[in-house]
Amino acid sequence: MKRLITLSIILSSAFSASAQDVDKTVTLNEVTVKAAKVVNKPDGMVLYPTDAQKQSSNNGYSILEKLSLANLRIDNINHSITAIDNRGSIQIRINGIVVDKSEMLALDPKNITKIDFINNPGVRYGDGIAYVVDIITRRKESGYTVGTDLTSALTTLQGDGMVYGKWNRGKSEWSLSVLLYTSPSPRDRQKSRMPSSA
Repeated sequence: MKRLITLSIILSSAFSASAQDVDKTVTLNEVTVKAAKVVNKPDGMVLYPTDAQKQSSNNGYSILEKLSLANLRIDNINHSITAIDNRGSIQIRINGIVVDKSEMLALDPKNITKIDFINNPGVRYGDGIAYVVDIITRRKESGYTVGTDLTSALTTLQGDGMVYGKWNRGKSEWSLSVLLYTSPSPRDRQKSRMPSSA
């Protein structure tokens, strides 16, 4: 008797399940697919900076500082990048070409598409290279970037500065940077060392 009741319950639930409406369709208005902003690789990672990070940065050092790369200390004020673990030096590249401080200052972060951070570079990059940061940018057809970077110490009358510019036209790119250094004159240095007589 129990088997007959159990069998009737199973059959009635099966018939009621098949009687449901299966022709319902659901429409979606808009679908946004967002990829991960960090993709891990065997020799490092690829980072995709967000629009907010790009908008709040003004040069290459400032966007790298916002990304917090492992084992690297990025100083946006002194414009330097050092390895925390002292494994070797750091090579900075833009679109595969080794660059210096002036190119990093002239870099417009809004043009960056991705940053390839290599924490285990081979001999391909040179001897003694511990880390490679390759910043990949969109190439501008026309436009320019001009800026200055001035640092001074009023108490010692020393300072350094840089004026830089980069111009793009078609497939050509020109850049110019001028370094400026100031130091106290020998007479001023001698005055500061002499004891004052009071």
